[in-house]
Amino acid sequence: MSASRHRNGTTRGWTGWRGGCAPASPARPLVALAAALLAGCATSVPPVPRSHIPEREAAYLLDPLTGYPLSAAPELERQVHEGYETLWSGGDLAAVAAATRALLEAHPGLHPAAVLMAEVAYVRGHAVGLPAAAAEARELLSPVVEELPDYLAAQMLWGRLAERLDELVQAWRAYDRVAGASTVARRRAAELAPRAIEILALRVGDLVGRGHLDEAERQLAELESWAADESVVLEARRSLAVAQGDVETEREVLGRLVAARPDDEEIAERLADLDVIGGDVRLGLRRLEDLAARRPDDEELADKVARAKFLRRLELLPSFVKEMAAEAVLTRAELATLFYWLVPSVRYADVTDPPIATDILEHPRREEILRVMNLGLIPVDETLHLYSPEDAATRVAALGALLRLLRISHADFACLSEAEARTLAAAPMRWTCRKAADCRLIPEEADCLPLASLSGPDALDLFRRALDLLGS
Repeated sequence: MSASRHRNGTTRGWTGWRGGCAPASPARPLVALAAALLAGCATSVPPVPRSHIPEREAAYLLDPLTGYPLSAAPELERQVHEGYETLWSGGDLAAVAAATRALLEAHPGLHPAAVLMAEVAYVRGHAVGLPAAAAEARELLSPVVEELPDYLAAQMLWGRLAERLDELVQAWRAYDRVAGASTVARRRAAELAPRAIEILALRVGDLVGRGHLDEAERQLAELESWAADESVVLEARRSLAVAQGDVETEREVLGRLVAARPDDEEIAERLADLDVIGGDVRLGLRRLEDLAARRPDDEELADKVARAKFLRRLELLPSFVKEMAAEAVLTRAELATLFYWLVPSVRYADVTDPPIATDILEHPRREEILRVMNLGLIPVDETLHLYSPEDAATRVAALGALLRLLRISHADFACLSEAEARTLAAAPMRWTCRKAADCRLIPEEADCLPLASLSGPDALDLFRRALDLLGS
């Protein structure tokens, strides 16, 4: 092969890339052959040299001018093209490298020359070991693909290098970038996508686990631009939402996961929990009842169903009561208000001779407080005659009040005697905790946390247990 093949199909004679005898003239091949014989060259037509580019790599080592979005002087393009032709046809590899290096030194911004030099390094890698040659190829290609991300010849080699080095995410990104211009790139991007997406999702999960939430958000946003509906991507978004405390996003993601995996009971139960806590209680209850029908022996799930039914009743109450039930810390006035609205026997009790509390006379929740004072559910400072309505309610105060409610509602309440109920206010907090566990208001004494403030959701859970005991 003594003539270079050009993109337009023409041929031209050239020297300098391979060495050896002078090329034959395309116009007078017989005369040229006779001259070659007289000059002492081979007496038979030489065999077609074997390409330096292995057949399976040919689709990734394109003519460096392929897809080049800029333009160069025709003479420079010719030199790059002829160098590639020599590489393709098995000519003098060292000569190609030397000539391309000289071209780069003279024209450092000539991207196709950098791509050709990287292709030479890649080809050498098949002989001396890929990792040894990959560093040079990547150093040459890196600024090119960064500056010209849609440059087909550069991205194809960049992707192949990454793929051969088992850097599947980088390979996938490269192929995906030029998938519209190459069927090979499109096929490889599709083949690598599942594993690359999984790797990226795992990276996001690792970042979340180490607390690097901003970087996790950045990488996840990039991942979602490619595969927002993949289960592993949704799981990554969910884990980040949990770490950020973003309940609404977690709920939205869980809805999409349930639609994709309707048989995943764990996901469905978590979505139901979020519906009940902060979304649509009716929908959450329906989800929980569907799950309970599949798992009739699951006591924890049955308890969730009961809790959802209780919260469903709460939706019928005035809005200010529902707002109190969501508070992070309840006041003593708000605790009295919940007693009033959640327990009918408190709401309809006659106020006969309540203790005196001078600090509730102008309080907006005066009527509710009077009811709990009248029944002796929440004690008053009888020395100072203060109810302290704006003080934070504690868990032990709520447990004591509910225990007294159970006792006055059921004279035969076995776990708490009348005498014990009368001394609750003055009894040690641990004694109240033990009685609350005995009466099944809390699962066990360790769950009491007597000095802890009382939140609205915690109060609702205690009220539900007390009302279940009253109903039974």
